[in-house]
Amino acid sequence: RSRGEARKVKQQVLEAEQTIQRVQAKISEIDQAMLDRPSHSEELARNRAALSKKLELAEEEWLKASQRLEQAA
Repeated sequence: RSRGEARKVKQQVLEAEQTIQRVQAKISEIDQAMLDRPSHSEELARNRAALSKKLELAEEEWLKASQRLEQAA
């Protein structure tokens, strides 16, 4: 495999890691907001569920990209 492809896959791994970090931070914010504002918990729970799905997809992408990176090495 070419260096260019390995570079591209490495970038995908980094982007997935960044997405995971951002989504985890947002989930933490929502968790805190649910404690601070229980009256908004239904709406916050919906947002958290959507973010949890996004986190799952980002983790899957990270795993796939990491495996491709290992194969490229």
